[in-house]
Order: sequence, then structure tokens, then C-alpha cells
Amino acid sequence: MTASVRLLRPRIVIVWLALFAAAVAMLVAPAAPARAAVPDRWGFAYNNLPNPPVNHVMPMSRQWGSWKTAFPASWATVTQIGPGFYQVRFPHIGGKGVAHVTAVNGAPVSCQLAKWGASGADEIVYVRCHAATGAPADSPFTVLFSESSGLGGAPYGWVWGAAAGGVVNGYNASGAPNSSFHVGIGQYDVKLPNLGGGFDGNLQVTAVHSQTGVRCKVARWAPAGTDQRAIVFCHNSTTGALFDSDFTLTYHHKVAVFGGSPTRFGYIWDTFGPIPPGANINTSGALNTVFSSGPGLRLVTFPRIGLDQSHVQVTANGGGPEFCNLQSPWRIFGGDAVVRNVACYNAFGAAVNHRSFVSYTSRF
Repeated sequence: MTASVRLLRPRIVIVWLALFAAAVAMLVAPAAPARAAVPDRWGFAYNNLPNPPVNHVMPMSRQWGSWKTAFPASWATVTQIGPGFYQVRFPHIGGKGVAHVTAVNGAPVSCQLAKWGASGADEIVYVRCHAATGAPADSPFTVLFSESSGLGGAPYGWVWGAAAGGVVNGYNASGAPNSSFHVGIGQYDVKLPNLGGGFDGNLQVTAVHSQTGVRCKVARWAPAGTDQRAIVFCHNSTTGALFDSDFTLTYHHKVAVFGGSPTRFGYIWDTFGPIPPGANINTSGALNTVFSSGPGLRLVTFPRIGLDQSHVQVTANGGGPEFCNLQSPWRIFGGDAVVRNVACYNAFGAAVNHRSFVSYTSRF
């Protein structure tokens, strides 16, 4: 230390050293990462009509999106453009994110994504629905779009997997690259690194194909080390055979399925047996429940988090061609969100008991 520094008062020296350290830190330290718990843009909706008119405004009690802050008068709309074929428009949230869809039908109908993308300021999602025979089927459905960037926050990530293997697009809150390997006809090994091992969280998968009817599902959930890993199987809707197809997969733990953190959301892995605690989450602290309500039917209740402007997605879990949908739209009873029912079918459309992942969220 020089003589000039020794002459400074101790308090001045401390302040000077603190300012110097802060300046150095600003030069060498990266900026604090954005939290993934706050997605860039998102929207969910429920098409309640099998044959909606042009630009039908979907039920306001079952849709919401990040656009509502700046554009409160705007609502998501749907237009039928062919048998079992629909165009959904989410206003003011056009991006390059991920989408999911679930059929809502009392019959064995499944829905898939045909394509999605920005059109001007809006996000357009094309949905195709098929009967168990593979024929186009007019049907209501739930639909979701979200896009996230930045690092940190709760474990969250998604993958748009290609039919031949590889990732078309994706997001991982840890910043690590996701992967998808084609391991057989219609079979994919998907990894989302560094999002925490163990059976904590929820998975949602949707088939992506512009023409052929396809159903994709989680064949096996297989966390490995600190990575989340899922084996995805896709089946042809007509034959039930394994079939190469694009798909979307979202993993979320302690955040909503769209990546945000409303105060009221929940999810459950219906295993038909003991459920790992981390796979049965309810932000109110209550325990979600699931009961059989008939062959192939599961009554799911999310206590104390039921509100309007809410959303449900369902994905089947198992290695066969079975698939699941929502038999009817969820209801709110005394503050509880009740899904009556998750309905599952075999490849030929007969009711069958089958495992599933169920995710519920409100906008609040």
C-alpha cells in the first residue's frame, strides 16, 4: 500500500475498495439470467364447438393469454376449415414456441397439431382431429401455445422433436441443449438435461403431422441422474402401428404447463397405484385425487385451485397404442377443479383403463 493510501481515513478506504470491487464485478460477471417462470408469451383456449363458425370466439371462461395485459379486449378465436380441421388464432403472441392439444369428446377421438407459427402479430395453430378409425372427426378440444427464453427459475423445458430424430426447436431453463433420438419406428428417446432427476413434475406430449392421423404419448418416464428423460411412442391412428412423426413434449415442475407461475395450478401422474409426491402437486397444498368412474374413465379433482380462465391437458402413458382424451370439459365446484373424466381407449376405440398425465392451470 502506498503512502497516499495510508493517509486516507479507514472508512474512505473501505468505501473506495467496495466501489472498485463492484466495478470489477460488473466487468467480469454475466448479467443475471431471466427467470423461466415468466414466459415471453403464452395463451390457452377451449374450442367448445365441433363445427364453429368463422372466427368463433372461444369461451371466455376457458381462455386467457399474456396478450390480455396490453390488449384486454382481444380474444382467441377458432375457424373450421375442413372435416376435423381447425385454425386457432391467439392474438398478439406470435412466436416460435411450443403447442399442445387435447380432444374433448365423449367418443374415442384424438387431436393433433398440423402446424403452428406467427402470422403478423398473432399465433396461428392448426389442429386436426381423428376418430379411432383414423378418419377426420369434428371435435371440441383444448389448445395451448407458449414461448420462453432466458435461464434459471423452476425446472421447465420443451422439445419439438423431428420424425427422423433430432430437435426442430426447444427450450431448457438450465440452458443445456435438449435432445431427441430416433430409436425405432415411432420411438424416441427425449432428454432435457439438468432439470432435476426423479419423478417430479409432469409431462405433456402431442403428435405433429399435417395429414396422417397420429397419436403420440409417453411410453415410459425414465429420469436419469439430473436429467429428465422420456421415451415417446407415436402410433398411426388408422392401424395402431408405430409410426414416425414429429411431436411436441413439455416438462414442467413447480410451474404451470405454459411455463408461468400462477398461484393456482396443479398436475398429477395417474399411475393406477402409488403416485410419487413430486408428481402430485397442488399450489394450495391440498392433495389432488383420482378415482375410477367406470371402464376407461378417471375422475380427477384438483382441490381449492378451481377458477374460471383455466385449462387442462392430458397425455396417455404406456407403451401400447392406447390413447386418452377429456370426456367433457372440466368444471369448477366450490373452488375445486373437477375433470370428469379422463377417458382412455385402445387402438380400436374400446374403453380401457390406462395411465395418464393430467395438468391443470388457471391464469391466476
